[in-house]
Amino acid sequence: MAHGWSRRTTDGIVTESPAILYAVAGYRATAGVIADVYDGQDADSGRKLMTLSGLAYGTSLVLFGRDGIFMPRGIYVDMQTGGLEVTLIYDAL
Repeated sequence: MAHGWSRRTTDGIVTESPAILYAVAGYRATAGVIADVYDGQDADSGRKLMTLSGLAYGTSLVLFGRDGIFMPRGIYVDMQTGGLEVTLIYDAL
């Protein structure tokens, strides 16, 4: 198991291997949706876990507890217009 984190500013695969996701934090310039997070390799075939939203120039943080959430197909982030960055903390299995 490899502990890791990833800072995303564009759409993309965070990890292709199964993972346990512990936290997602996002930042945006205007109020609204920051990013969608998927269990999978893309937004089309992946299963949407969550939509992260926030206030203007604010940080949104979601913690999944010490056991995290199992992502069997990997992790993919789909950044939305206005979303500046997303940071994910996870263990790749």
